[in-house]
Amino acid sequence: MRCIASYEALLGVLVGTVLAIAVVATSLISLVIALAPIASTVPISVPWLLLGAIVTACGVIAVLGSLAPMAITNQRLANVGDNR
Repeated sequence: MRCIASYEALLGVLVGTVLAIAVVATSLISLVIALAPIASTVPISVPWLLLGAIVTACGVIAVLGSLAPMAITNQRLANVGDNR
């Protein structure tokens, strides 16, 4: 059950990342097209290390956020079983 929760959290991060890439790509393409008559080239600088760190942090937070409630629930159920 823990693996399924982790996979679901990571799937949410993956879908969000793909959607963000699509939005940014659309914005950059339209920016380059709009600036083409004014500037011959438009340099695009992508901070890959920072983007990777952000996606990794989102993944870690998502997995911890999905596993923490499960661990608390399991602990409470174990405590209820001990009281019997």
